[in-house]
Amino acid sequence: MGYIVKFKLVGLFFFLVFIATQSRSQEVHANKSNYIFILSSYSYNYDWATDVAKGIQEKLEDETLNTIVDIAYAGVESNQSFLAGRYSMQAAFSNIRLSETPIIPDVLVLIGEESWMYYRIMNFSGRWAKIPVVMIGAHSPIMEDYSQFFSTSSISAHAMLPIEKSGGKMHLSGLLENGNEQAALQLMQRLLPHLEEILYLSVENYQDVYSKEIIEKILLEGDSKIKIRTLNIAKMSPDSIKHDLLALPRTTAVLVNTALPPEKSAVPIFTLRDNHINGKYVVGGSFPSIQSYVYQGSEAIKRVLVNNPTENAGFALTKGTTSFLNKEAVNHFGLNREAKKIPDVFWVNVPPPFYIKHMRVIFIIVLLTVVFAIATILIFKQIKHHRYLKSSSNRFKELYEEFHHVHENMPTGLIQMDTSGNMLGHNPAALRFLSLAYDVDKKTFNLFDTEIINLQTKKAVNRQKAVSTTVQLDGNYYRLIPRYVWDEENGGDGIMLIVIDNTQIHIERKAKERIYSIFNFAMDASSLGVAEYDLVTQTGFATNAWYDNLCLERGSEIKDVYRHIVEKDRRKIEKFLSKVGLENKTFYEVVRIEKDGEIHWVDFIVQLMEYAPEQNKIVVAQLVLNIDAQKQREEELTKALITAQESDKMKNAFVANMKDDITQSLTQIVDSARKITETKDLQERVELLAYIESNNDTMLKYVREILQMSQPEHSKDKEL
Repeated sequence: MGYIVKFKLVGLFFFLVFIATQSRSQEVHANKSNYIFILSSYSYNYDWATDVAKGIQEKLEDETLNTIVDIAYAGVESNQSFLAGRYSMQAAFSNIRLSETPIIPDVLVLIGEESWMYYRIMNFSGRWAKIPVVMIGAHSPIMEDYSQFFSTSSISAHAMLPIEKSGGKMHLSGLLENGNEQAALQLMQRLLPHLEEILYLSVENYQDVYSKEIIEKILLEGDSKIKIRTLNIAKMSPDSIKHDLLALPRTTAVLVNTALPPEKSAVPIFTLRDNHINGKYVVGGSFPSIQSYVYQGSEAIKRVLVNNPTENAGFALTKGTTSFLNKEAVNHFGLNREAKKIPDVFWVNVPPPFYIKHMRVIFIIVLLTVVFAIATILIFKQIKHHRYLKSSSNRFKELYEEFHHVHENMPTGLIQMDTSGNMLGHNPAALRFLSLAYDVDKKTFNLFDTEIINLQTKKAVNRQKAVSTTVQLDGNYYRLIPRYVWDEENGGDGIMLIVIDNTQIHIERKAKERIYSIFNFAMDASSLGVAEYDLVTQTGFATNAWYDNLCLERGSEIKDVYRHIVEKDRRKIEKFLSKVGLENKTFYEVVRIEKDGEIHWVDFIVQLMEYAPEQNKIVVAQLVLNIDAQKQREEELTKALITAQESDKMKNAFVANMKDDITQSLTQIVDSARKITETKDLQERVELLAYIESNNDTMLKYVREILQMSQPEHSKDKEL
C-alpha cells in the first residue's frame, strides 16, 4: 500500500513539473528557430557536469542566433536502484517527454554515462529516435553495450539493446572519454617513484566503478606492483574519512573521480576530473579541461544543426594529454623536483613570484622578528612575574599573620576535620562546645559518630551539600555549619565545622516571643489592633486584635482589608492611601464596619512610616480601636440626659406650684415662734408649739417630695 502511494505522489510530481515547464518551453520555442535540451545525469551541485552544461549554454546562446538552451539535472550519479534512477531521469526528461504535443528539441545533449543508459531504456520504443543526440563525457565501452552495467534483476533482457544493433535508427555523436586513467597513473608514477598503493575514493556510481575497472586492467596488463584499494566514502562520515587519510603511509596516493576530494590528507591526492583542483592536498591530474569539453561539445552541436539531421556527425575521443598540477600541493608534499621533469605542465594555484623568490629570506626575517618579540615579551613578563611573586609573598605573610590572629581570637568556633570527620584542630572559641560534645569513651570528637547531630545532616555533609543545624547541650544552643574546604597543610579536601553559640540569641528570641505574646494579649484585651504593611507589595504583619476589629480572619493575607467598612468611610480611606506621602501623612476617622447585619465602630488611624516609591516601598502603620462600648455608653448617657431634663422640668413646675404653700407654712412657723417668746401663758405656748409642729410636718412633706423628684431614676427604683 505504501509503494502505491509513493508512485502516485511521484506521478503527481511529474505532472506538476510538466505543467510548470510546458508553457515556457512552448512559448520560447515558438520564438526560436533552434531549441537545444541538455540532460545531465549529475546533480546541480556536481561542479564538473554543471560547469560543462552552463559553458555550452552560454557559448551557444552567445554565438548562435535564435537559439535557446535548456538544462535539466537528474542527479542519479550515486549508486541507487534502477527504479529510483529511472524516476529521477524521467522527472528531468519531462519537459519533452510528458506533454501530449511534445516539443521536439533540435538537439538532445546528454552529459554523463547514466543519462545515456537511462535515455536508451526510456526511448526503447524509438519514439524519439530521430532526435539528434550529442553524448558528452562517457566511456566508449558503455556506449557500445550499456546492458552490462545493469543487473538482470533490475531490467528485462529485451530492453538491453546494444547500440550497434540500433545504430541505423539513431543519430548519435559526441565526446567520449579515453585514456584519462592511463594518463593519471603515469603522472602519479612520475611524481611518486616509491608508490606502492593507490587508495581509490568512490561513491559507487557508474563512473567510479568503471574507472576503477580500467585502472585495475592497466595495472594487471602492465604487470605493475602497485596495488589499488577502494574506499567507499558514500557510507562514511567526514571524521572517519579524515581519520583514514591521515593514517596512510607515505608510499600511498589517493585518487578520486566523481567523489569530492577530502579536505585533509597525509598523502598526495590525484583526480580524474577538472574540478576541486585548487587546494592544499590535491596535487592534480591528467585530463581534458572543462573549457575543452565546452568548446568541442559546442562545435559538435553546431555541426549537427548545420548538417543533415539524418546523418551522424561522428564521435571524438577526449584524452588526458595535459597534466594539471597544483603548485601549493606540490610544494606541500615536496614534489617540486619530480614535477620539473614532466613536460607540458599546466600550473594552477601558483604563488606570486616575489613570494617564491624571497620566501626563505622573508620567512627567516619574520621568524627572527617573532622570536625576538616573544623573547622580549617573556623577559618582561618574567621580570613582572618575579615582582608579583615577591609582592604576593609579602602580602601572603601579612595575611597569614592576620588570619592566624583572627583564627585564634575569633568568637566563633572553628574545628578542622578530615573527610572522615576526625578532628584535626580547633581554635580557642570551640573549647566550650567540644567540652560538652566530647565522646568520653574515645576521648575525641568525630562529626559522623557523634549523636548530637541528626542522621539527615550527616548524609547532607557526605553529599557535600550546604547545611546547618542547631543542637542543645547542657542548656546551651549551638548552630553547627559544616563545609568542605581545601586543607592547605594536608594537601587535600577537609571539613571545616563552624560553631556559633546561639544561647543568648535563643534566650532573646524566647523573650521576644514572650513579649510579643504579652503585647498581642494586651492588644486583644484593649481591643486595639496594630498593623504595619507595604501598600505596594501588600505584605506586612498585624496583631490578632487588628484582624478582629476589621472583622477579618486572623492571619489572612493583608489584601482587600477594608471590604467590611461601609462604602462612605472606605472611600475616605482609599482616597487618603492613594495620595499618602504627596499630601497628608496622617489619617484619623471614626468608621463603621458592617458584617452579617451587625454594626461595629472603630477609631481608624493611619500613619505613613516610609515613602520610597522608586524602590517599590510605601510602608504605613495602622491603629484600629474598637469603640462599641463607648458608643453604647454615649447612647445611655444621651437617654439619661433626656430623662434628667424631663425630671428637671417636672421639679420646676412642682416647686412653682408649691411655692405659696411653702411660703405660707414658713411664715406661720416664724410667727408662732415669735409669739412663743412674747407670751407667758403656758396654754397658749402649748397651742403655738402644736401649730408649729403641724406646719413643720407639712414642710417636711414638701421637702421629701422635692428631694424624691431630684433623685436619679435608678435611685428611685432602688427605693421602690
